[in-house]
Amino acid sequence: MKPSYSWIGRVMRQLPTARLRGPKVSDSITSLGGADGGDEIRANTIDLGGDGGKFGGGGGGGVLGPDTEQVGRKIYADRLIVDGKPGEFPGGGGGGGGLVSPGAIAWDPAERNGTEGVGYSAGVDGQPGGDTTFSAPDVTILFSAPGGQAGLAGTGVRLTSDLFSLSTVMLCNYVEISNSLGYVVGAGWQSVRVLNIGDMRTFPIFMIIEAGGVPAGEYTIHADAWSPLGSRVGRTSFPITIEKAGDLIRIPRCVNLNARVDATGLWDIAISSDLEELARIRVMVKRFGEDN
Repeated sequence: MKPSYSWIGRVMRQLPTARLRGPKVSDSITSLGGADGGDEIRANTIDLGGDGGKFGGGGGGGVLGPDTEQVGRKIYADRLIVDGKPGEFPGGGGGGGGLVSPGAIAWDPAERNGTEGVGYSAGVDGQPGGDTTFSAPDVTILFSAPGGQAGLAGTGVRLTSDLFSLSTVMLCNYVEISNSLGYVVGAGWQSVRVLNIGDMRTFPIFMIIEAGGVPAGEYTIHADAWSPLGSRVGRTSFPITIEKAGDLIRIPRCVNLNARVDATGLWDIAISSDLEELARIRVMVKRFGEDN
C-alpha cells in the first residue's frame, strides 16, 4: 500500500497512512480476510511510523486502536515498527511515531510462558468493639457483654490461600500508589521515638504482595505490631482482591499501623494472611532524649 499525499499550497504533506509491508511486497500480507471470508490480517511487519517530509513537514504516524477485533478483523504480525522516518530533503521534518493500543494485536499466547493476573487492594477493615463489663464496688465483675465484630471492607466474603508471599516490606515516610506502582519517600526506618510510655505511635508500612496462583476472590492480610513484652499492641487488616488469577500478580499496598507503646526496645512488625505469617521486620522504639 503506497503512502498517500495531498498538496497544500506548494508544500506536500503525507497523510497519516499506516502501511503493511514485509521483506518483499508480495510477502507483506500473507492472509487478508474480510466480510466474505477470513477475519484475519496477517503480516510479517506492520509499519506505523510516518515517513519523513519530502519538501516540508513529515507525515503523521499510524494508529492501531484497541477495537480492531470489534470491527471485524484480527491483526497478526511478527514485527511492529513505530519509529518515524527522518526527513528526506533539507528542511523536511521527521515522521511521527506510531501508536499501538493494548489489545490491538492478536499475539499468539503460545509464544509466552506463563499468564499475568489482575489484583488490587482497597480499603481497611474496621476494628472489633471491646467487651462491656459491669462490676461491683469491690471490683467483682458481675457480667460482661462481648463487643461487636469488625466490619469488613469490600464484599466481606473472604477466602483463604497459602500462596501469598511478600517481596517487599518496609517502614517509610510517604507512599503514593498510582497505576499499580508505588512511589516511596524516606524508606528504611531503623528506629522511631516516643515522648512517653503509653503514647500512640503510627508505623507507615509499604509492602508488595505476590499473589501468583491465588484463585479469584477476596482475601485478608493483617499487619501486627508486637512489643518487646511479647504482646500484640496493634493490628490493621485489609482486603486483597484477585479479579483474574494468573501465574504473576503483584499488588503494592500501603497501610498505617497504630499501636500503643508499652515498652521501648526492639519491636516486630509482622505481616500475615489468615493462614500464615508472610514477613517480619524489626524496628527500635526509643524515647526522646534517650541516647542511641
